[in-house]
Amino acid sequence: MNKCAYCHNEIHEPHPVVAGKNQDSLVCCSESCVEKVLAFYNFFDRTKIFFFIGLTLFMILLFGSVFLLSLKNMWLGSLLMGSSFGLLGLLVILFPFATPQTFDLLGIQKTISVTRLLGLFVLALGPLLTYWLRL
Repeated sequence: MNKCAYCHNEIHEPHPVVAGKNQDSLVCCSESCVEKVLAFYNFFDRTKIFFFIGLTLFMILLFGSVFLLSLKNMWLGSLLMGSSFGLLGLLVILFPFATPQTFDLLGIQKTISVTRLLGLFVLALGPLLTYWLRL
């Protein structure tokens, strides 16, 4: 059976929608799901640049922390490592973008929830890494 692109429920009456800059063709179960799909794709199109800037900053902090840790500067290296993972967790919570395959498998609504939950774990990993690397 066909599943709704947003809530992933079975579709009894299809509501087609074309969303995103790539003009992806999706099918929803209701008009409310169509509106939510369009809102999510618009959010993605508006904010993906901030997501990529955040990922770039994460990578810079991560490589800087590895460099400092290799120089045996444990205090600053561990602080940068924890900060980089804290930033990554915050990025994933604020911008819950996953792969298209995950959206197909779970639907947009559940994928956003799972992605934000993983972001919380990564956010919590930041201070734990800082503490652990200082030992």
